[in-house]
Amino acid sequence: MAEDMGDSNLELGAVPELGVGKKSRKRKKRPGNKRTSKMKREATKGSKGAAQNGDDAGARGGQGGAAATGSGNKKKKSQEGDGHDKELDNRVFVGGLPDDADEQSILEHFGACGTVRSVKLIRNSRLIFRGSAFVSFKKEPAMIAALDLDGTEFSEKKITVKKAAAPVAPPDFKVYVAGLPWKATEEVLRKDFEECGEIAKIHLLKDMDTKKFKGVMFVTYKSQAGVDAALKFHDTEYGGKLILVRLASAKPDPGSKPPAALKIKRAREQSAEEVEVPAEEAAADEVEVPAKVKRKRIKDNTK
Repeated sequence: MAEDMGDSNLELGAVPELGVGKKSRKRKKRPGNKRTSKMKREATKGSKGAAQNGDDAGARGGQGGAAATGSGNKKKKSQEGDGHDKELDNRVFVGGLPDDADEQSILEHFGACGTVRSVKLIRNSRLIFRGSAFVSFKKEPAMIAALDLDGTEFSEKKITVKKAAAPVAPPDFKVYVAGLPWKATEEVLRKDFEECGEIAKIHLLKDMDTKKFKGVMFVTYKSQAGVDAALKFHDTEYGGKLILVRLASAKPDPGSKPPAALKIKRAREQSAEEVEVPAEEAAADEVEVPAKVKRKRIKDNTK
């Protein structure tokens, strides 16, 4: 029995070992006087008031930020609505610059002429500086003063300064064609559309999974005459389908419908048209039924 009690004492003594590392946390007493319910209410009111003031300030700040953003958008829209890039005004081309020249050094050199709007370094396809740059000024007198620096030295190198010509947009000879028959081949399409003009490149859009033609292609002509001739085939029938032809760079008209929708619309219009029948044929179709036959049919129905 003693042994049993000893074992039980061991077992009972083992129980506290399960709680090793779990120390009971005693709440530290707050220094100073004990807080009363009145003090708690006053603290709660103070925190609510501070939060409300913060919300009001945030709202005022949000309104100010919105006003600033609106003014910025308005200014941006005015620049975009004008459709004129101010960076191209009062711009000069600078050549013969040293290889170690950067935007900051060019800005400092030409800053004596007047306020510089921007400096753009000319780089090749590998992003290597080619010793040339475009410098745009805010006012024309500054540009004229910069032209006087032609033939002067920049970091012990003679530079050339000339007025930059306006950029010329490249010719747009690329045509977008949609609504083509899916069974059409590149050879057939090239042969048919080459009647408009000499083709430089043709690209058919195909499904990524099935590799089948999707009825859309891009045709690049070598001359404007070919483009004009191809655009005349817009909304015409090709292989039993209506096709859409427009410049690839042109944005589609929101009100325009795809060729398939136009084809369905025309089919409905044709089916809705009333076919006029001559009066003689209409009269021949109307057969008079004798009165006796009518009475007999009425009697059969009553049965």
